[in-house]
Amino acid sequence: MFFEFIGKKVGCNITFMDYKGIMNVEMNKGVYICIILLFLLSISTVYAAEIHVGSQNASYTSIQNAITTAQSGDTIFVHHGFYNEAVEVYKTVKLIGINHPVLSYSGPDDIVSITADNCLFDGFILQNGTNTSFSGLNIESDYNVIRNNTFRNITGNGLYLFYAKNNTLSDNRFFSNGISIIGSQNDWTTHTIINNTVNALPIYFFQNQQNLSIRNLSAGQIICANCSFCIIANNSISESGEGITLGYSDHSQINQNTLSNNRIGLRIQYSSNNTISTNTFSENRYGIYITHSFDNELVKNSILNNSAYGCWICCNSKRNQLYRNFFSMNANSAYDIFDNTWFKDGVGNYWSDYRGTDTDQDGIGDTAYEILPVYADSTDPYPVVSFDRVDSSSQKNESPTSGILLLLFFLFIVVYWKKKNKK
Repeated sequence: MFFEFIGKKVGCNITFMDYKGIMNVEMNKGVYICIILLFLLSISTVYAAEIHVGSQNASYTSIQNAITTAQSGDTIFVHHGFYNEAVEVYKTVKLIGINHPVLSYSGPDDIVSITADNCLFDGFILQNGTNTSFSGLNIESDYNVIRNNTFRNITGNGLYLFYAKNNTLSDNRFFSNGISIIGSQNDWTTHTIINNTVNALPIYFFQNQQNLSIRNLSAGQIICANCSFCIIANNSISESGEGITLGYSDHSQINQNTLSNNRIGLRIQYSSNNTISTNTFSENRYGIYITHSFDNELVKNSILNNSAYGCWICCNSKRNQLYRNFFSMNANSAYDIFDNTWFKDGVGNYWSDYRGTDTDQDGIGDTAYEILPVYADSTDPYPVVSFDRVDSSSQKNESPTSGILLLLFFLFIVVYWKKKNKK
């Protein structure tokens, strides 16, 4: 009896017959072919190469050209020098700076963008990123290690984690910028961020914590990712990318902090039911920046001289309440596209650019204050002209009630005393 087996892996037919000799010969052919193929595969393994850029005997003067010709797994050593280029790391490589080479780029792009996973970026100086829409280092991938780098003279974000997970940032030095995180909850809570500084002051990264007291810190930046029931108070942060950042954090209090000369004083993303009160936001680009956040209360803050907006609310942020805040001399006072509430109990906010009148001298303007953008419906219907007059009016309104209650209490005592004496 005859039958046939088609060997797909080795591309040959092996015939099995009852006659033992022929069967053994044909089987041995297939075995030999398989062994030869496995051997060829084993010796074709590509080993990781070392590539040098910028040294005297290096093959490349451009970092990007070295990346273009590299294979995944290669290590690219960039020697000390000045490299005027934007770099896109789209392969899994190690980029290691020798004696801190300088990457400088001021065009319409990030200085460095990493879109491949499992990369190493170590030992560089990134500088002169002058476009506010871009970053010194933009990361849109996972499991990268970013260490021992310097970020200076960058007007956009220093280091931008954009929908990225499980990245390790360590021993990086930021000057007048810092770290910004955008993305889902996992994009905020899976990173390791340790031993980084802004202007030689530590970046504090709090992750998955509750009931923290974050007070009186000498901080370059404070980031809270998935934190609840915390108190952030009496901190002073200046000349950073973002002074205080909340991501996926709730039921916390941010009180009596001074945030000045930052790109953003306070940024709130996907964070709800927080109270922000009695803080000073001055001379930032944006004083307060709120996205995808709900049910926060902002009260009695001083928001002064911010060069873009005093308070910016967008991106589906709703049911936030802002009242008794003092907006003065901002380039634009506020932006709110989703009609949040800008008053409480008939009292709104003070706006230095309010042009209405207060004919009855109660401290509240006669007409509403219109909040940008012009096509939205957000208004402060009770703009404050003078907090002193508002508080004075409130005390006058409360005085008759207090007097009546006092009179009723006195009459009750008299009646009670008379009844007691009759007995």
